[in-house]
Amino acid sequence: MFGVVHTKGAPVAASRSGGGDFADIRSAWGELGSHAVYFFQTLEWMELLEGRLEGDVAWVAIFADGRPAAVSVLLRSVRRGAGINFRRLFRAPLGEAQMLYADGLLDSDAFGQHHLRELMDASGPWHLLRLAGLRVGSPWLELADAGVARAEPDRGVGVLDTGLAFDESWRAVPKNMRNSIRKARRKIDENGGAEITVATGLEIGAAYERFLELEASGWKADQGGGLANMPIEGGLWRDYLRVSDTAQVRSLRVDGRLAAAQITVTCARTLFLPRIAYNEELASLSPSNVLMADLFEVCCNDPAIDQIDCMMWQPWHQRWGMAREPTYSLAIFNHRTVRGLAGQAAQSLRSRIRSSG
Repeated sequence: MFGVVHTKGAPVAASRSGGGDFADIRSAWGELGSHAVYFFQTLEWMELLEGRLEGDVAWVAIFADGRPAAVSVLLRSVRRGAGINFRRLFRAPLGEAQMLYADGLLDSDAFGQHHLRELMDASGPWHLLRLAGLRVGSPWLELADAGVARAEPDRGVGVLDTGLAFDESWRAVPKNMRNSIRKARRKIDENGGAEITVATGLEIGAAYERFLELEASGWKADQGGGLANMPIEGGLWRDYLRVSDTAQVRSLRVDGRLAAAQITVTCARTLFLPRIAYNEELASLSPSNVLMADLFEVCCNDPAIDQIDCMMWQPWHQRWGMAREPTYSLAIFNHRTVRGLAGQAAQSLRSRIRSSG
């Protein structure tokens, strides 16, 4: 695990293998916190994440003129092919679902004319940097040379604009969805009425446990995708909700029964919606859509929130008229090494064979 690199004078790097301790760069990460555009870039998230990452972890901080300029976290691995050990750097996946809930931070003014390669070199010997699922605002995209990053056509993120007044924003939602919400609200009124509660602070722990129970009662649990079946991810969210100042568990009850719930967290004028669940026995009442409509109205009426970010793309996002923001992949071979050059040549050959086939 590499520590600190200063960009003036001789580089300084303290190397230790493996681990998950980022104490050497914790203060630098905190100082760069104002540059976070996603909650999974914040110090609070990283402090909880670092003890859960498995493998050979590289935590890096780069300083310029005594100021933190960039911080990052990557995993390192060695893959063997054709009798050659190939050293890779890649983003740190987390837990059972291997979600990419981690990214670095960059102060581009402090970083100045320095290059992406400095972050890669500081992470240890490497032949290939391969990153996927990068969002706009990632330091890796900001520092990458033009043409290196590629949009991922099969991925993306659903984003709902809430920057306008609610009446105007609601008219932009597809008519079929608006009609569906109106009918669902009428049916809910006929079945005992609805109550929406928002848990924060000391109440959020109990609300999270109720969310887990609701999620575990449905199809996610059957497919192993519920947080109750994921001790690593489930535990991370349990701990994060307790320390976050902006986290909420929003719940919709119909005639006293928990019908739908959402986990939300706000960062940099964006409300993130990483997890939702609903009661399948009440599916005919569309409780998840009704709760989403309420969240949409709340965000439109909040001048501090510009958008709802669903963190992935799913078919139901289109029914809400969400924009599909692209995600990007990045693959860079180290041309200063023989193995990096060989890897680049092999990839180019494979590409030519596919295109000619």
